[in-house]
Amino acid sequence: MAEELEQVVLFEEFLERKFHVGIGLHPDHMYAFIEFLKINASCFAWSHEDMTGILMEISVQNLSLDPNIPPVRQKKRPIAEVGNKFIKEEVTRLLKIGSIREVTPEAFARNI
Repeated sequence: MAEELEQVVLFEEFLERKFHVGIGLHPDHMYAFIEFLKINASCFAWSHEDMTGILMEISVQNLSLDPNIPPVRQKKRPIAEVGNKFIKEEVTRLLKIGSIREVTPEAFARNI
């Protein structure tokens, strides 16, 4: 059985920055843990915007494709409306912050 968790806000000015801690943790240890996280908060990436300075060589994935094999378009699979809405919002957010970019099929074919 999983331990019950308590949600803790690290800084009052950033209510969205929360973490979970087990309710069985001794209060002294919990206080020390929270203080440790506050002191080292700059080490954590709370969002994509916080991940600046990462080299492109580390964050970009390149596909090794055989130029002798033509690409195959996969069958479109239906996605539930809730999932589709989430996907659209997430893609829009990632495009906005520059984590991803659109690649046209023509540009993709030129790179093969």
